[in-house]
Order: sequence, then C-alpha cells, then structure tokens
Amino acid sequence: MRTLVDYPEHEKLDKVKDKIQVIGEFLDWSRSTRIFLCRYGKREIPYPIGETIEEILAAYFGIDLEKLEQEDKQCLKR
Repeated sequence: MRTLVDYPEHEKLDKVKDKIQVIGEFLDWSRSTRIFLCRYGKREIPYPIGETIEEILAAYFGIDLEKLEQEDKQCLKR
C-alpha cells in the first residue's frame, strides 16, 4: 500500500493545504477586485505577473507542479 511518503510533492502539498486554501482565496479575491501582483519592468514600470494562482502558490511553497502531475499519473496507474 502506497502512502504520501511515496509521493513527495503530494506530501509537501498535504502539509500546507490549509495555508494554500487561505492564500489562494485571498489571491482569487484580489484578482476579482482588480488588485494584481506586479513586477517591475524596464524603466521601473510595473506590469501584472503572468502566473496563475496555482503557479504562485506552488512556487511559494516549493511544490513542483510537473512532479505533482507525474505523481498523479503514477498513482492512477496503480
């Protein structure tokens, strides 16, 4: 029987799922009210970042989305 230890990215995700939920809801709300995260480009002009909320959260919590998807596929094969 497989456990989360066999799926390290899922284990990382499981440890922070409550935080991800809260931060994700905030980011979703901010976008719905037209508040955007920005980066500074040339001439110090800000521009909205292009990442999805999922990508932002994964980067913040150190979760590799590609590995997570591979683990999903591996889990489904079993």
